[in-house]
Amino acid sequence: MMRLAAMAMAAALAARAAAGGGEAPSIETIRNRMAASLGRLPDYTCQMRVLRFQRWSAAAMWAAVDTIELSLTVIRGQETYGAGGNRKMEITDLRALVPDGSIGEGAFAGIAQGVFGRAGPEFEYRGTKKWKGRKVYRFDYRVSQAASGYEVVEGGFTARVAYEGTFLADAETGDVLRLEMSAVEMPEELGIDKLTNRIDYQRVALNGSNFRLPSEAEMEVTGTNGAQTLNRMKFYGCQEYRGEARMVEGDGKP
Repeated sequence: MMRLAAMAMAAALAARAAAGGGEAPSIETIRNRMAASLGRLPDYTCQMRVLRFQRWSAAAMWAAVDTIELSLTVIRGQETYGAGGNRKMEITDLRALVPDGSIGEGAFAGIAQGVFGRAGPEFEYRGTKKWKGRKVYRFDYRVSQAASGYEVVEGGFTARVAYEGTFLADAETGDVLRLEMSAVEMPEELGIDKLTNRIDYQRVALNGSNFRLPSEAEMEVTGTNGAQTLNRMKFYGCQEYRGEARMVEGDGKP
């Protein structure tokens, strides 16, 4: 039975590849490559700049709200935050630092870990395309609520939700370049109609090895009343964390 299921999946991928104009790549190779990068990550810290915008409807212009400077430290997979350049603070709830307005978490570990580091996501090959001058593979995916670790917090209500989206992988190296997600099946108590994230990745050298870390991210939230918020995040100055951190700059290459 498992052999028949594997043959059926291979046939489906081959058919999709023909429609997309290329041979179907191995999703397991791409997934294992990203999972290995996430699993081998040493403790590290990065600076995080968040530009926040809002508007009262999709027809209105975005209005700048503020710019927030944070430090993000990941120790044994646990994200902690500090205000500005204060890497000694150990706050796991970002709301303690930014109590007002929308703020996004999970760009570094949570979303990617759910797609590439856990069992359960469903994948569908969508062919090839050109992206920033290079050939990339496109895959759609879905993470069920049972397999999801993504939590949405709004108005004192917290819910773990399913999500789905697309990721792009370099056709030559298999490196993940962009990950997009949309939360689905959100409970009415959240008061959110739509929530999306987009994460772009770069290669960063830590402890003598290369890893995939976010370079930029964007989170957009639309409330059930039509009001929208937008966070644009930039990650920079990533370095290995050893108590007294040693600077190891990323090369900026996607």
